[in-house]
Amino acid sequence: TYLTDNNYQIIALELADNSISIEKMNISSNQKIALVIGNEITGVSEPFLAISNQIVHIKMYGKNSSMNVVQATSIALYELTNKLNRF
Repeated sequence: TYLTDNNYQIIALELADNSISIEKMNISSNQKIALVIGNEITGVSEPFLAISNQIVHIKMYGKNSSMNVVQATSIALYELTNKLNRF
């Protein structure tokens, strides 16, 4: 794909068996980043999950297991920005 051919670090935002908390996401300041966000019904597709360098999720408490995609994107971009500003 374009992302892998052009050396992007692909980060998928998806709750999966192998996902890590977004706070533990590891990024590099000198690498291009692609944040992949799925839709609210089916999430990120399996082909994208397979090529992702990291799969991250947002911790949620209580009985809720999903979040509005706009809210999730905002949280993910906030976390990415915070991590990049530390460099």
